[in-house]
Order: sequence, then structure tokens, then C-alpha cells
Amino acid sequence: MAVSKDVEPWAEGAEKYRGRRLLPHVIDYFAHHEPDRVFAAISESESIASGFQDISMKTMASAVDHMAWWLARTLKGSKKRRTLAYVGAADLRYAIVLLAAIKCGWRTIFISPRNPAILNLGLLQQVDVSALLYADVLRSMAKSLQKFDPSMSCKQVPSLADLIKSQAPPYRFEASWDDLKDEKCLILHSSGSTGPPKLVYLTHYTFSCTDNDPKVSVPEGRRPQNAAQFHFDPPGRFYSCFPPYHMAGVQSFTLLPAFSQTATVIMGPPMMPPSGFLVDSIMKQQKVRALYLPPSIIEQWAIEPAAYKQAEDLDFVLYSGGPLADSVGNRLDELTDVCQMYGSLEMGQIQMLVPNRGEWDYLEPNPAEECDFQEVDEGEGVYELVLHPDKKFVGQRSLAHTFPDVTGEWRTRDLFKPHPSKPGLWRFHSRTDDIIVLASSHKVWPIPMEKMLAGDPLIAGALMVGNGRPEVLLLVEPRQGPQVDRMSKKEFIDAIWPTIAQANMNAPEYGKIRRSRIVLSQPNLGFFRAPKGTISRKPTESLYAEYIAAAFIDGTTDEQSEMGILENHWLDEAKRFIGSVVHDIRPEITLKESDDFFVAKAMDSLTVLELGQKLRLGLIRRMNPEKNTINFWLRTIFENPSIEALAKATLDSVFGQGDLDEYSSRSLSVEHVLEECVAQLPEPSGLEPELELPTEDIKVVLLGSRGRLGPYIVRDLLNDPRVAGIKCLDRGGSGQAEFQRRADELGIDVDASNARLQFISMELSHPNLGLSQNQMDEILNHADVIIHNVWAVNFALSLSSFQPEMLKSLNTVIEIANKAPSRPRIVFASSTGTVSAWAKAVAPNVPVPEEVIKCTSAATLTGYAQSKHVAERLLATAGAKLRIPISILRIGQIAGPTTLSDGGKWESHDWMHSLAILSKACGLVPSDVAEIDWVPVDQVSRIVSDITLQEKHEGETGTPFVQLYNVLHPRPIQFSVFADALQSCISSSRQVGFHAWVDHLAGLTPDKLSKEAGAEKTRILPFFQAIVEEQYPKFTLEKTKRASSVMAEMEPIDKEMLTKWCQQWTKT
Repeated sequence: MAVSKDVEPWAEGAEKYRGRRLLPHVIDYFAHHEPDRVFAAISESESIASGFQDISMKTMASAVDHMAWWLARTLKGSKKRRTLAYVGAADLRYAIVLLAAIKCGWRTIFISPRNPAILNLGLLQQVDVSALLYADVLRSMAKSLQKFDPSMSCKQVPSLADLIKSQAPPYRFEASWDDLKDEKCLILHSSGSTGPPKLVYLTHYTFSCTDNDPKVSVPEGRRPQNAAQFHFDPPGRFYSCFPPYHMAGVQSFTLLPAFSQTATVIMGPPMMPPSGFLVDSIMKQQKVRALYLPPSIIEQWAIEPAAYKQAEDLDFVLYSGGPLADSVGNRLDELTDVCQMYGSLEMGQIQMLVPNRGEWDYLEPNPAEECDFQEVDEGEGVYELVLHPDKKFVGQRSLAHTFPDVTGEWRTRDLFKPHPSKPGLWRFHSRTDDIIVLASSHKVWPIPMEKMLAGDPLIAGALMVGNGRPEVLLLVEPRQGPQVDRMSKKEFIDAIWPTIAQANMNAPEYGKIRRSRIVLSQPNLGFFRAPKGTISRKPTESLYAEYIAAAFIDGTTDEQSEMGILENHWLDEAKRFIGSVVHDIRPEITLKESDDFFVAKAMDSLTVLELGQKLRLGLIRRMNPEKNTINFWLRTIFENPSIEALAKATLDSVFGQGDLDEYSSRSLSVEHVLEECVAQLPEPSGLEPELELPTEDIKVVLLGSRGRLGPYIVRDLLNDPRVAGIKCLDRGGSGQAEFQRRADELGIDVDASNARLQFISMELSHPNLGLSQNQMDEILNHADVIIHNVWAVNFALSLSSFQPEMLKSLNTVIEIANKAPSRPRIVFASSTGTVSAWAKAVAPNVPVPEEVIKCTSAATLTGYAQSKHVAERLLATAGAKLRIPISILRIGQIAGPTTLSDGGKWESHDWMHSLAILSKACGLVPSDVAEIDWVPVDQVSRIVSDITLQEKHEGETGTPFVQLYNVLHPRPIQFSVFADALQSCISSSRQVGFHAWVDHLAGLTPDKLSKEAGAEKTRILPFFQAIVEEQYPKFTLEKTKRASSVMAEMEPIDKEMLTKWCQQWTKT
């Protein structure tokens, strides 16, 4: 049905064109025919107490026209690429931008402000975005993305207040349905909950499926569960809090209030996170007819005292994105319709029927949808929903338009179980991705147990894992609040154990959750969640991979075992000890001391494994570590299967050899160490930050002036006339004499008696670095910059070894900068070791960005790299919390100086020096370690000086006071050039692969190496073993090149320079 040429184009927005309407026409139609109809009710401010403002159709149309005129002016000349991106606060501008862009002939992609910058950048590059539009609150995020693609225009859109008060003239939109129905107008991306995010292109025909819902046939006496539910009579309002860049958000904030004739969407404060409290507050202010929410928010709301009373006045509660806790759904089902919207971004919403009472947790597909449930494994009673594309579904299935080329079948990968007695009802069971296949080949379906656990008021999230493991493990995210905050880990597990025990009742033995297989989420990590609020299974499991692995290795999820220890060598004490461990594992079974574990059916293979792990941990300080292995204990338990027999065997194992050596427990985890360091941060001082250095009379404090890099930094700072003084803080006495000796040793021309230098002795582990009050007062009142350049370079040390001094000193520097009236900035010398595993752990084909990386797995598995990783994240937290300007230099391999004629040399202790010594010792040279992106030490120091003395500090997105620079050679060369140079300095040597070289080195006995080579092997072998399997990442260097001309203009390292360095190391 076409509109007459004599009629305004927006006439196609009328009801008679339903299913063939373009969104802008619908808005303009109502603006003319029902101008006072309310499209949305928006919060007046960030405070819910301020109330709401109604946005009429007339106001909405004018706001869209204002934005369209603005787009036409701002993007004028962008003819080649017609795709724009938008990121903003969760307000009405998402709908306004989309509608205006359609009017102007632009395609829009919505990106999430929650995404990492590197992910958003990849999405924008995939669609060749011409312009990135942003709301004012996300300016820094948008600008940081623009730095990666300068050809992309970056513009701030008008404020929402300006848009809704606008009286803009109409922006004519002449296109008809037939012109644009198959035009791709919106691009969204999947949540990434089951894999990398995928782009999905939506057409006007996609939107029309929602518009068409009232026309879908329904069996007599039944009601449709689709957009037709929102055709309230009389007109009414619904509240939704899905992210506006998510499909459910587009539906809530654009499609439903546009296509429905009677629905108004309520939008909460844009910057206030959704919560049950917010739902309760809105319902106390607005007359709400329906809720359309993620299940996690419904579960939070259900805890509010007034929730169930409020539910009595609702037409329905619609949830989407995951299962709703049974306890909550059952109670709500007594009061109103409880419906679940089933679908996905790719296939759209699947037509369902409103469930009858008592059937809320089942889906009942509308027969018009012709859903096909196919059994997965015969006899298992589990079915996958399969759709069969057909032209007859064009008007009701989005799949026909997002993936028009799909033929035959579309496998949803969603698994269901049928109702035991009512045909046509299906309960969601899990996804094919969710099935846990244990090492025993047993399959565990986690969703029912996770649903039950989610109903516990102390639990914010629960996730079962265990693929390839001997048993399942439970990840629990405690719900934040005073009650939980006061609990210890043991108290929390005790509190939720009744819920876990109830969930275990219906689980097979191999699928039961045991106390020793519970990992609590880390406060600084939480769970990964999709924009709709549901837990992203795979990303969360990856986030906690180290904790999960540790739990299965150590046999406990606690930092310390909760059980007691073996106090003495008496048999009664040993039986008490063994008995307490057995009772902890099987508290429901009473055993006599002589009862056989297996005859009494008290132990199976899994509980034997747990008992062995607990004994190993409980005796870790009593036994020789070479004997105290899990295999030893498994054998011992099977050979001594009773409390009495095992107690005797334990005494013989522990005391029979007379060996009572203490054995240190393994290093603390990275996250635990970081948590401890963050806990030591002071409260903000309230002093205003100083983001600009003075133009002269700059005073610098340098921690570490006598190391490898320090003397060069001192020289370069002295060469800058703006620097008035440098306080050099080092460990030990004789500061001036030691510095001069060190500078002379390195061949650096610098005079330690320079009046601008002051040398002060410090103690890294002491309060205030061990400085006197007068020395500290001078720093507090006058320092402009504090450079932290002191760290133990030892790759054999564990992470915990860096905590008492190195990390402690960094905490002290942060404390000094926080309370100093002079407001000094901090410059920290970090290492690329913090991200050397980036390619393997995060993104193999994406360069490491110049920003702080929170992924622990990105760091090399050495204590040195992990400690620097902790330092970077500690500084990022401090910068954000305390508003301290911080510059982190993530420095790669520091090479020798560019000029060797004046006595300069490549100092020892670097891994390349060790590699040369060990290559000479074994006659083998590795040929393929990694490309050479080393930076000569004198050039590194000049880069440090450039960044230290830059006049203005500009921070990163989300952390405006923190900036990070990658310092590697911008023009790298192949490692083979170095291998050839090294081989030329070692007679009778040959080249082998790096893997073979490390294996050969590890197999060399002490008698095959000199004393020097043996010491080098002990110090450096853990580092080489850690990096041998790593894929070396590329690094983004643009920001560093902009900040330092030395970096930008650096010439490649040549073979002559490499040969001179190798000669220094290999000469006898």
C-alpha cells in the first residue's frame, strides 16, 4: 500500500501501514496526530527524588529533527563512508541519534562504554566508521579511540536538555518503505558471552517484525507473548533498564514506544546503575503497568520489602537474558503474569504465548512459529530448538532479515526439556556451550543448580565450571552489602551452605558441589556480565582460570587450609587429625577408627582425591616436599583405608625419616598481593591535582640513581635547564661517591658534585623511606616529580619476594604524593614483562595498547613481571582514587649505549647478557627468540626525561590522572641478526631453535658448567622457561612517539653495534 504523492511522507506512519512502517515516519505521524502522547518519561536528574519529565511525541520529533540538522551540518562532506558510531550515557539520545541518522541516510553502530577500548576499536574498524559521536560524559573515551584512527571524525552531540527544548524545523524524510525496507540501518554486536562479539546488521524490515507482532495469529483463548503485550488499554507505562546499545534496549527505548499506540517507557537516571532499589523507587513515583528487566534486577527487586505488594498492580513481569530464580518466579507467579522473552540478537524474538499460572518457568511457543525441538542424545530427554527458515516467516522473524541467506535450518544451540505431563511446554535447560563434561566423561547440566543458588539473598552470581576436571567447582559472587562485608570467607560459605546442600540433593554424585570446591569472586574482579546483566560464562571462567587451577592443584580454595595441623607425633593426635579431615569431607557419615573407607562407602575416587589434597596441605610444613605429593597420598590412602591405619602411615611418613624441614608455601597470587597493596592506599587528601609542570625551577626526586638506567637519567635531567635540583634516593651510604663511581664505570660524563644534585640514603621498607622529618618536609613542600626507578632484577624470585621492599616503597611514594602540598606527579619505570603473554592470554592479533592492562594472565610467569603488573594496577587505582598525575613507562629490553668508544658498555644482569654467557658455555646459540625491539639505554633515559618533563599531563579514558607509554624500538629488526653476531663471537658454536636451546640448558648438570655459568643458569632459567612458549606481542607506540622526539626519530640497531655488545660479554 503506497501513499499518494500529494500526501506527506510521514503519513506512512499510520496504523493502517503497520508492518510496513519506517521509524521516523511513525514518530512524525504521532507528532502530528497525537502530539501529546507520551513517548518516554525520563529522570529529571541523577537523583530519583527529582522526579520525571514526560517527553511527548511532538517533543521527540523535534529532538530528532534538531539532531538531523546537526548531523547534516557536522558531517557535511563525509560522502565516502556513511556509517557513524554513537556512545553515550544511558539516556534518550540513543533513540534520537538512530532516528536522526536514518533521516540523514546514515547507518549507525552502537558501541558499549563498558567494552575495553581495544574491542571497540576493532568493531569500529570492521564497519569502516566515518564519524564517532559521543555524549559529553564519554569525551575521553571517544578521543582515545580517535587516536588509533585519526581519519575518523569525533564529535560531541548536543546535550539531551538542548535537544528536548528545541523547536527545530522539520527535517524532511522523503523515503518510502519500499525504498528502504532492506537497507541496513543499525549495527549491534553480540554480548560475547559465548565467544568473541559478532556484528549483526539490522534492517528496517528487522524492526518491522516488532511492529507486526499484533498481527500474528494466536490460539483461541490465549494471549501473545510479544510486543503486543505492550499495547496497554488504557495507555500505560513500563520500566526497563537494559543498556540502550543492546537489542533489548533498542526494543525498550525505541521500538516499543514508537510502534505501540499506548506504551510509554520509563528511563531511570542515566548514570545510576540499575538495581532492585531503583526499581522500587521508580514504582513508588510512577504508575507502572509492566517491568521488562534482566533476571538479576528482578531478583534484587524481590528483596525489597514492598516488591510483592507492587507486583500486584502489574500487568506482567517480562524477563530476558537468562533464568530467573525459582523462589522469586514462584512468588511473583501468584501475583501477576511472569513471562520470559526468548530470542537473540541474531534471530530476534521467537513468538510465545503468555504462560498460564504455575507454568511461568516453561516456554510455550506460538504454533504460528513452528518451532522444531530435536533430541540431542537419544534417551537423555534434552532437545535443541531448531528453526526452519521460510518465506512465510518474513513478517515475524528477524532471522529472515539479519541472515537472509540461511536456508534449511538454524540451530539455536539452546537446550530444553519438555514438561513431564503437558505437551507443548518447554523449560530452558542450558546451552550446548553450558554443558560441563568432566574428565570421567560424565555430563553435568549446571543451570538448574545455578538458578537455585541465584535465589539465595547473599549470592549475586553463581557459576559452575569443571570441563575436563575430575569434578565440578562453584564460583560464587557474594552480594555486596553490610551483612556480607562483615563475614569471613568461612562464615560466608557457612551461611550459603544450606542453599548449596539443597541444590546438591537433586544432583548426581559426580555433579555435587563440595565445600573445598568453592571459589569466591575477587572484589576487584567480580564476574563478567553481558549488557543484559547475565553472567558471561566463558569470559568469567577465563578470568578466574588461575584460581580454578589452584583449587584443583592445591585441593582447597582457601589461602590457608581451614583444618587444623598435626600437633605432635602421638598416635591419638594423628587419629584426631585424620578423623577431623575425613569428617570435614563427609560430615554426614560416622566412622569408627577401624572402619574401612570403601566398605563403609565413605569414599569414592573424588573424595579420596580431596582427602589426599587436604593431607598434603595440612602437612606441608612437616614433610619433605619431594615426598609430600598428591600421588604419594593417594597411594597411601588406598593402602591404608581407615582412620587408624592412615594415622599410623602418616606418622611414619612425617616422622619416620627424622626430617622436619620447614617448607614455604607457594607464592601469594597476583590478585591477592594487589588487594593487599590497594588496601594500604591512603584516603584522598582533598588537595587539587597539579597537571602542569612549572616552566622553570623544576625539582625532581629520583628513587634509584645508581642502577642501570639511573645515572643516564640524572645526566639527561641535568642537561635540561628547567631542572633546578635532583634528590637522588638510594639504598646504602656514600651516595655521592657511589654515584660517581657508578657513572664512571658506565662511561657517563656527569659530575656528582654538581650543586643541583643531592644524595640521600633511603630504606625501601621503612615508613617515609627511612628519611628524616626535615628531608621528608622538603620533598613534601617542593617536589614537582617523583621518579620510581628502583626494582630488583631477579627472575628467580617469587612474587611475594617483591612485596616487602619494592611494592612497599611504591605504596610509600603514592602516600607522599597524596599528602604533599606541592602535588608532585609520579613517573614509574615498569616493564613489558607485564604484558609479554598478551598475545596468548588476550588478543593474538592486536597490539598491546598504551594503557594499564588488568588481565593477570598477560604477564610473564615470573615474580619480577608479576610484581610490575601489580605495580601498574596499583598506580592506576591510586591515580583514580587520589587524583594523582601518574606516568607509567612500560619499558622493553634496555640495550647498551649507542656510543661505546667512551668506555660505555652493556651492563650485565640483562637476560641477553645471560643468554650470551650460557650460549658460550654450551656452544649453542638460539636463533629465533623474538624480534629485536631493544632500545639503547642512553635513548631510554632521554625518553624518560622527555615524558617526565612534559608540561601538561593528559590521562587515559576512565583514569584521567594515569597515562601509560610503551617504550620499545619503533623500528625493530629480526633476531637472526643478533644470533649471527653472537655466533661470530663464540668459536665452534652452532644455532638451534630457542625451544631446543632451553631444553638443552635445563638438562645441563652443574659439573658441565663453570661457576659463573652455573650461577647465571640458576638465576635466569625460570625466565627462559616462562617465555619459550610465548607468542611475542606487537605494541602500540604512537603516544610515546608523540611525547618524545627521541622515540619518534630513533634509528634501527645495526649489526656492528650488536657485535660490539656480544664481544663485551663473551671475552674471557
